[in-house]
Amino acid sequence: MRVTSRRGSVVLTARPSDRVRPGLVFALMHPLDRLVNAATSDETDPVSFQPEYKLCAVRLQPAAAAQA
Repeated sequence: MRVTSRRGSVVLTARPSDRVRPGLVFALMHPLDRLVNAATSDETDPVSFQPEYKLCAVRLQPAAAAQA
C-alpha cells in the first residue's frame, strides 16, 4: 500500500488485523528499507522539540494504482 500524508509517502506491505481499530493504520518504524517517518507529521513539541511521529492523517492506496 502507498501511505500518503501532507508531508510525503511511503510504500509498505499491508496486513489486515483485528488488533487495529477500523480507520487506523499501524506501521512499524524500524524497517530501514522503508522509513514510515517519510509520511509522518513534521510537527514538534514546543517545549521538548521532540518530533511528533506517533500520529498523522494519511490516505491509503494500492501501490500499483498510486504509481499509475
